[in-house]
Amino acid sequence: MGSSVLRFLPYYDAGKAIPYFDQLYGVQENRTIWWSDALDLLFRTQANPNTKDIPGLIALYQKHEKPLFSGYLRKFVPPNKVVISEFSDRFRDPEGHNQTVTITLLDVSAEGNSKAVTEFMTALLNVKQCNTLIRKTDGYKYYAYLKTDVAGVDPAQQKQRGKDLDEIGFYPELKVVIQYPEGGYGYQQEEFFNGKSELSGIVLLDKGQEVCLQKKMVTNTGTVGRLAEDGKYIVGVKLGELMIEGAKNQNEYSANYFRSGDDFINLNKYLIANGLRTVCLTENGLRTVCHDEDDPRPVLHYFGLADPAPDGVKKILTVGAAQ
Repeated sequence: MGSSVLRFLPYYDAGKAIPYFDQLYGVQENRTIWWSDALDLLFRTQANPNTKDIPGLIALYQKHEKPLFSGYLRKFVPPNKVVISEFSDRFRDPEGHNQTVTITLLDVSAEGNSKAVTEFMTALLNVKQCNTLIRKTDGYKYYAYLKTDVAGVDPAQQKQRGKDLDEIGFYPELKVVIQYPEGGYGYQQEEFFNGKSELSGIVLLDKGQEVCLQKKMVTNTGTVGRLAEDGKYIVGVKLGELMIEGAKNQNEYSANYFRSGDDFINLNKYLIANGLRTVCLTENGLRTVCHDEDDPRPVLHYFGLADPAPDGVKKILTVGAAQ
């Protein structure tokens, strides 16, 4: 399957396979490319002869790397790029490999003042610092059962155990999924690179991921072990609760063209809808997306417009504020 997330059976002219491999591996630098990746290149060149992806994919395949389809948000590069890693700081490859890629946000303009978007993205990257809320690693400080004497249990040891439980599985980065435009004709697969040979796609945030904690009165007492001293419960706060608060139609930010689209927030669309990136004006005055004229790929998954969510922007700026 090579670098594709689409499970198409690679149809190709078998008579052209050996000559293509001879040509590919005839270049000394290409001899590190794995056989499966060479087959992927063969398939792509035949399924879509106009693709501009081959040089970029060869450069990645030589290093045994591939375009990422999911990962963890690491950095914002103004005005319209993000850095994404394959693994979080908590869960790493046993061999220490953690590929990172820079993704240009598809159809998000690179022009205009970038101060507002830089401030927002800085706060989004730091949202798990949970300014005004409770950090997930600090939940143990509020649990009533950790403040109750238990016969035969050292209080300090019990508190440390609660701290360890909170830290297990915690990672500071946000989970993301990356979607690239699909060719859409025959067996054409994703096309990864824009006209500037940059990896470019739509970044989807998992809106169900728990980023912080808060005290709250709840009727469902099934939250075992999360009871605070004052009778409230320590409950999780999901990214979607912060980011799209106050939006007239929260589903407008979903990736409704994507599998399980309602589980995600389209970051590209969010930045445009909330004026954090510039937008174009059509002749009739309607807002539309600024398409990169230098991008040769057909953008079949046009993600449309959405009403702004100013309350959500303020929440992210507050919760992710620098300490």
